[in-house]
Amino acid sequence: MKQTLVVFLLATLVYSCKKVDEPTSRQDTLRSGKWNLGSFRVTTKKYGTKQGDSSFNGIGTSYMDSCEADNYLEFGVNYTGDVNGGTRKCSPTDQPTLPFTWQIVNSDNELIISGAPSYFNTDEVKGAIVSFSDNSFSIRYDVYYPNPNGKLGDIDTAHIASTYNKF
Repeated sequence: MKQTLVVFLLATLVYSCKKVDEPTSRQDTLRSGKWNLGSFRVTTKKYGTKQGDSSFNGIGTSYMDSCEADNYLEFGVNYTGDVNGGTRKCSPTDQPTLPFTWQIVNSDNELIISGAPSYFNTDEVKGAIVSFSDNSFSIRYDVYYPNPNGKLGDIDTAHIASTYNKF
């Protein structure tokens, strides 16, 4: 009987000391790697229309200049990050990194990135998180062009869906 009790107590002790794996937060997942643009879709809306007038799909980075195709995002601690310009530069004066700030809000359903307008074509991305895993995430966001007289062309809104892959 004593042996059974000792075995039971030892088994209980060993079982209670097992570490329970906590799920990784989306913030920790973003911080854990470098993220390269894998695919994107841009749908544009012209001034005065209700629907998208044209769309453009980019699969991988084949539609980008080679100097932009190796750019990637790094999400750091304290909700700061960098757009890293990769090894190929478009111009000798290109900065190696562009800093940004980021946060995940709305019950982990929205990614906000501020301060990298040359990469995202807008000062602030408020992207709905469409999918998220340990190795990729997809966001959808809009870029607005506030020039109703058409100096930038006749596009008023670009709807962008982007997928980033960890490498």
